[in-house]
Amino acid sequence: MKTRVVLLLQATAICGVLVYDFKEGYDDAGRDYVDSLVSCAVVLIGGSLASGGSMAINMWYERDIDPLMERTVNRPIPSGYISSNHALTFGLTICLLGIGIVSLLANQNAGIITAFSAFFYVCIYTMLLKRRTPQNIVIG
Repeated sequence: MKTRVVLLLQATAICGVLVYDFKEGYDDAGRDYVDSLVSCAVVLIGGSLASGGSMAINMWYERDIDPLMERTVNRPIPSGYISSNHALTFGLTICLLGIGIVSLLANQNAGIITAFSAFFYVCIYTMLLKRRTPQNIVIG
């Protein structure tokens, strides 16, 4: 897993939780600081699972070119540590689990955003842009 990327995504998500809570106002929404901490924990866990799963799916998709690049040759699939089918199954499972956790324990809007982000990373960035344009760095 790309730990720095996940940390950046999670920092952004936590900011979203806190902005939502402060915007709604604790008194008006009937929430308190403990609720914010619980929401942050849910988003951290669910978001980490969804982003990690998306990255595993990305590695499954790129299994044909990863053995050819020095930077990616030691990833789990090209190194033979994990089969490509297991990587895909694992990626889909934890990605869907993360989306479910966020949807059920945070709120549906957060779940939709998490699902869209996973879809965008896997389908738009990995499958459509990454091998076709250098702009993938900006867009992804």
